Amino acid sequence: MTVAERLAPSGRVLERTVTDDASHTVTEDTLYGYDGEGDSPSYTRPGPSSPTPSAGVTTYVQGPDGLLLTDSAGTAAWSVLNGHGDVIGTTDSGGAFTGNPTTDEFGVGQEPTSRLGWLGGKERFGTGTDLGLDRMGVRLYDPGLGRFLEVDPVEGGSANAYDYVDQDPINQFDLNGDCLFGRSNGRCRGARYFQHTMAGIAGTAAGMIVGTACTAALGVETFGAAAVGCAVVAGAVTIAVSTAMDDHIARADARHSRRRAGRRASPVATEQTMQTFGSGNSRFM
Repeated sequence: MTVAERLAPSGRVLERTVTDDASHTVTEDTLYGYDGEGDSPSYTRPGPSSPTPSAGVTTYVQGPDGLLLTDSAGTAAWSVLNGHGDVIGTTDSGGAFTGNPTTDEFGVGQEPTSRLGWLGGKERFGTGTDLGLDRMGVRLYDPGLGRFLEVDPVEGGSANAYDYVDQDPINQFDLNGDCLFGRSNGRCRGARYFQHTMAGIAGTAAGMIVGTACTAALGVETFGAAAVGCAVVAGAVTIAVSTAMDDHIARADARHSRRRAGRRASPVATEQTMQTFGSGNSRFM
């Protein structure tokens, strides 16, 4: 079985096609529709090559805590979520419960037929292949490795270019595949938090060094007037160093925003890509 996903420039899936490797026949062709800028589909419908063209529209309804229900051509399945946002099962209109296979915190486990299990409440779909991969926004995620399969498109998005949420999948999420903690003004909040934290640490360390050197050079008492003067100098150094580093980060943010604006205006950004993967392959076309 080979799965091909046609992706928009933003990385969200526009069409999914599944082909049987033995007979070379298309077993699924699904088109995805969205009602906003996010990558969680609001509905799907059969594509032009679908073997079931009259299957009807499947609608995904979001509630305050995640995926509320899935309506397939008038038949509703109400999602039952755990605290992590996993779909642990569904109930029908009569209240009958159907459980999903369990997974661990990284998503390792059997995928349900709906492909909405681990983080299914946030509409993170599995790929439905033997590889057991999950579509996490712009990248594919391998639960068995606890890693993404492509390089992080945002520098500083996590611990390294392939890491998933600093290996803390219980408390943190990277639903878009490009940034730990989500995004703010086009920048990764995880990277911004780390950079500003390091600026504060550097400023504090510089202040402590200056303060210690000052008191040692003057040989002053701990509570003497000169010691207070040294403390004031150390505080001023702390503020100066932290402010300088924050200014540098702000200038880098401005450059990043200009680059993003340039990419949005570029004709290349209108191109779609095709990602194909199956039991024994994963490639871009």
